[in-house]
Amino acid sequence: MFTRIQWRIAASYVLLIAVALLALGVYLAYYLRQEQLHQLEMDLRSQALIIAQQVAPQLQRGDASQIDAFAKRVGRAADVRITIIDRTGRVLGDTDHDPTTMDNHLSRPEVRQALASGFGESMRHSRTLDRDLLYVAVPIGSGGDTLGVARVAMPTSDVQASLNRVVTVVGAATAIAIVLAILLALVVARATTSNIARL
Repeated sequence: MFTRIQWRIAASYVLLIAVALLALGVYLAYYLRQEQLHQLEMDLRSQALIIAQQVAPQLQRGDASQIDAFAKRVGRAADVRITIIDRTGRVLGDTDHDPTTMDNHLSRPEVRQALASGFGESMRHSRTLDRDLLYVAVPIGSGGDTLGVARVAMPTSDVQASLNRVVTVVGAATAIAIVLAILLALVVARATTSNIARL
């Protein structure tokens, strides 16, 4: 009889704790995922701002061959895709592609946003590379004039891998907490039924 009571008490504790911890785990995973994505966007933005500063003199001179060489060299070193676009949308340099064969980029959402508000970002499929990318773009300026846009991108598979690591850590911590909670519930249930038995 007391064993049955003990298991009922334990089951109630376990259910209550498991539901609370699962809800907390889901919330933490979502929150940390959003924070990680925001941090990745800010990192790409910082890189784009540095690139915009470095390429502005070349863009002012209209040195297209140097701009493309710069995008290829720096993009491969940083393991990101860099695209330099003039204010008309013409691609002047790209890490992964020949800019002379690329479409006009003025209609790209992140480019439009960058020209309109000083910062643009989007996550979408690249027709040029046939894969999904996270794009961040900033205007290239000199003396108050907007010369073009510096865009930095990374594959969403890399972004997703980074986000998945966060979710895995939270999931593992939640699972360990649930196991510890079950053990604690069994100890509490045993102590409670022992007191009842003595009475």
